[in-house]
Amino acid sequence: MKLRELVVKTDWNEVKSSLLQSYPDAEQSLQGYKCIFDHLLSLTPRETKMRICLEEVFREGVDEEPFVEIYGKDGTLNKDLPDF
Repeated sequence: MKLRELVVKTDWNEVKSSLLQSYPDAEQSLQGYKCIFDHLLSLTPRETKMRICLEEVFREGVDEEPFVEIYGKDGTLNKDLPDF
């Protein structure tokens, strides 16, 4: 799935609810997050080799529960790796 497809299929109220659930202090920043969300919707998609990766992470002794780490990978550099 492409980032654009994900953003278009996502409702702002769901994003807002998730932000507040995960980060209760985010209430004061919601307007900024909404601006970013709207900006993503207004962008014209551009083909790229970059991939967005999501990985569930749990650091024993540090985290109370697992969280999702999100990061980018340049597919042109990693095309020979097994997780490509």
